[in-house]
Amino acid sequence: MQLQPLPRRTLLKLAALGAVALGSAATFVFVGGRSEVYDAGKHGRLLVLKKSNAETLLAMIQAILPQAKAADEPLHLQVMARIDEELYFVDKKIREDFCLALDVLEFLPTVLGEFSRFSTLGLSERQQFLSTTKNTRNDIVRAVIHNCRSLPMYIYYGLETSWQDIGYDGSFSKMTPLMSEQRRYYAEKVKGKSA
Repeated sequence: MQLQPLPRRTLLKLAALGAVALGSAATFVFVGGRSEVYDAGKHGRLLVLKKSNAETLLAMIQAILPQAKAADEPLHLQVMARIDEELYFVDKKIREDFCLALDVLEFLPTVLGEFSRFSTLGLSERQQFLSTTKNTRNDIVRAVIHNCRSLPMYIYYGLETSWQDIGYDGSFSKMTPLMSEQRRYYAEKVKGKSA
């Protein structure tokens, strides 16, 4: 039985995917342990997302929010902080999977033939990339795109600032929501008040 040679395009894709996988593995090995509170520069202090994750997530948030909100950086940072807060209280495996999905999303354009990572693509290029890849036949790519897109959308539409845009006038009772112990604990950890 004679094996069929791999087409050149498939070989190049596999080589690029291998390089990305090797780079990601090396990053995980050399990063090792980090402090519990992570200073992500302009993204604020985060407990789950590393700076590279924050850059990728910010690029996704800018690309998927309504066009009128595409340049609203304080809103983007608010959505990112809420995502970090929600991830802090879920199982460690879920946190790691989401961060891994962000790492894959960051390098996915280079694997699929672009000359740039996701966070360095222009806004319209990011939107076009998401549009063309969201219905791909590759289950892994589709899962990465949809999961990295869904969480910011859930968080954004849960924020009171988005309610006017979608015609939601708030809860029927009109009572001011109470801040939970969980949210207070997270806020104190980010500020560095508790160990």
